[in-house]
Amino acid sequence: MTGLKLTVLIFALAWFSTVQAQDVQLRADHPQEYVVVKGDTLWDISGRFLQHPWQWPAIWQSNPQIADPHWIYPGDRISLIYVDGQPQLVVNRVQPQIRKDAEPINTIPLDVIDNILLKPRVISAEEFDQLPYIVSNNEDQMNAVRGDRTYARGISGDFGKEFVVVGLSFIYEAKQLKDGGLEWRKQGNSRFGGYVPKRDTGFFSSKDAVVDYELYEVARVRVVKSGDPAILEVLGGKRAIKPGDRLLPVDAFVYENNFYPRVLDQVPADMHVLSISDNVMNAGHFRVVALSAGISQGVKAGHVFSVFHPGNEIVDKAKYVRGTPAYDTRSVNEKVTLPDEFVGQLMVFRSFNNISYGLIVGGQHKAVTGGSREIKQGDLLKHGDLRL
Repeated sequence: MTGLKLTVLIFALAWFSTVQAQDVQLRADHPQEYVVVKGDTLWDISGRFLQHPWQWPAIWQSNPQIADPHWIYPGDRISLIYVDGQPQLVVNRVQPQIRKDAEPINTIPLDVIDNILLKPRVISAEEFDQLPYIVSNNEDQMNAVRGDRTYARGISGDFGKEFVVVGLSFIYEAKQLKDGGLEWRKQGNSRFGGYVPKRDTGFFSSKDAVVDYELYEVARVRVVKSGDPAILEVLGGKRAIKPGDRLLPVDAFVYENNFYPRVLDQVPADMHVLSISDNVMNAGHFRVVALSAGISQGVKAGHVFSVFHPGNEIVDKAKYVRGTPAYDTRSVNEKVTLPDEFVGQLMVFRSFNNISYGLIVGGQHKAVTGGSREIKQGDLLKHGDLRL
């Protein structure tokens, strides 16, 4: 098991004491039992029984006859029972000799998204300006990949020291509003193929402006000769290294052994999707999105939100019927804002000061197809229980 593998707590959680079983709503089509298969996640299994999968801690019960009730394995049988009239899920353990070397299931599918979870970093403009950077690749190549050499300035490190090469994906600009909220704008960077709009120079004139730089991991390098520039060997990575990429120390951050899904009672005002991983416009199941609130606003790993498309503002052309007296005196510009529409759910897995990152764990569509029911930039985040 690696540090990123998640164990599944199925006994009482102190932080969840405020959630009562009677608050849990079962799906109308829930099964009476389910056999765990390889590839399942706790979220998926709970979603077979519950309308709100994040409420799983309220109805999971440990079995005192099981030596390791923290874990659920492929082959285990999940049964729905009632205790004092309240629904409970219990685990009937498969025999150890049958289980053999099977690994326990995760809360979310880390085998699918491990490469995504380690990518996002958010730093201030001041920190960004001080970072070492790639000045050129060997033989003036545009791209450097595993086994190539590249050259960096401003680096401090002896032979063998490793660094993470990062690329700038977005600059997020947030202006403090009178009501305490933040007005967000973002500027893409061509490093990941994004359109780079003209910078709004007036936006930075406010002393209260907050500027955050979003960086994504490109590759790992190792110092083979110090100096200015230093010579680095590319150890490997997901993308090629380009001149202008920055360097960071290897991130010592370790994800919690358990994500505890829960809702945030008070969702920050106007919290919304800032961007989508890889700078795409629409996102479906297991995509990563950046969100316009973080630690400063109380957003932490494990918080679950419902995502809504903002309702469109339209001209009301249906109020007056042609031929009636009122039709001739109607206002041709009378407008109405349509209701926000639910499109999915996400769970936060990492939070920075003013920005957090969430994984889409449920919604109307599981494929990224560009359809109108997918999560988009600008979509609103609301309480995790809401669907309307």
